[in-house]
Amino acid sequence: MDAFKCFSLDRARSIRQTAFLTASLQGVESTTGQEGRTNSVKPSDPSSSFVTRHRFVVLFVALLVFFVLVPVLHQVHEKLDPAAPPIFEGILFIVVLAGVVVSLSANRTSKLLALGLGLPAAGLVLVHSFGASVGVAVVRQVIGIAFLGYAIIVIFLYILASRRVSTNTVFASLCIYLLLGVVWALGYSLIEHFDLRAFLSTSSTEQSRPLMQIGTGKSTAVLYFSFVTLTTLGYGDIVPVSPIARTLASLEAITGQLFLAVLVARLVGLHIAESLEQKQGDAAEPTRRPDG
Repeated sequence: MDAFKCFSLDRARSIRQTAFLTASLQGVESTTGQEGRTNSVKPSDPSSSFVTRHRFVVLFVALLVFFVLVPVLHQVHEKLDPAAPPIFEGILFIVVLAGVVVSLSANRTSKLLALGLGLPAAGLVLVHSFGASVGVAVVRQVIGIAFLGYAIIVIFLYILASRRVSTNTVFASLCIYLLLGVVWALGYSLIEHFDLRAFLSTSSTEQSRPLMQIGTGKSTAVLYFSFVTLTTLGYGDIVPVSPIARTLASLEAITGQLFLAVLVARLVGLHIAESLEQKQGDAAEPTRRPDG
């Protein structure tokens, strides 16, 4: 009798443990599914505007126009009137800032935060274009670095949260790479304000000390050096001399290589996962039977 009672108690205890484990597993699966639905990037609303649905394409075009037209404006500025303020270059940079604001305007909170950082940056660009003091230039570059750095973080998180490779994902990746070059160019300009001998030109056709300041109508040198360093091309015609300039250039080269490695791994992983999911769905389709 005692043995039968012990057997009954053990069996009841085993049934309760099995039921508890089953309920726990179901709860974990339900929570995981909810988190996956919450963290997944929602597709673009078809009713939204074209600019909102293709915001990273808009930003990429603005960056591309900026990089193409800045050297042209520099040449025209030198030929026509070197003493004139670089208003058109400032307008192009404001267009880039506007593209960044549009790319970050996924919801009301992010839009307000982007405007809160972008409007002061745009205002300082205009003031600096009319030949403001060194203090204004320094503040403009610091705010520009903060704003574009914030944009890079937000766009990078968007890429990591994506569950499939789309046009927006690809263009978001390209925008981050170009924005990294602009951020470092602002950093080099900031160093130039505090140390005029931070960079040296080894080219015989250039002056011994290149003008490494963005927003002065002669931004080609600092943008050129930044992207040559980011891509680890390294022509050697502009050389960082001061310890801070060398450290910043080394960090840019490392960041560029690490970003490409992480980006390629992420996009390839997303593409493989999407292909496997599609194949599993196609394989499971013939086994389904109509109801009734």
